[in-house]
Amino acid sequence: MSFLKTLKTGEIPSQSTKSKSGSETPYDRFMTEKKLKTADAEQQVTVIHPKTFEDVEGLIDQLRSKNGVLFHLGAVDVQTAQRMLDFMSGAAYALQGKVERIDRMLYLITPKGVRIVNRIDESRA
Repeated sequence: MSFLKTLKTGEIPSQSTKSKSGSETPYDRFMTEKKLKTADAEQQVTVIHPKTFEDVEGLIDQLRSKNGVLFHLGAVDVQTAQRMLDFMSGAAYALQGKVERIDRMLYLITPKGVRIVNRIDESRA
């Protein structure tokens, strides 16, 4: 029913989004799929103690999936730890994420849209 017909007759059309044939419209299918994806989505944080550079490379997929990564670099030598941190920092930058140093060799990387609130430093001041 058009807007003009509503003005002429005063009749308010039904709120149904179904097409006249009774089948789903493309919009209905889109909204159903969107609701299903949103309902199942959960953010998580992966905790890892990488021992090789290859262990860190797989974490990029976690950031792409909007998941955080907490990693401790104490199990590797200083050069490898620096290389891992540089790699993860670059990935975080490219994905508009953030890197936060938690402790001496412990880092948290979060994807875009996740805010890190550090109250530990505030209590020391």
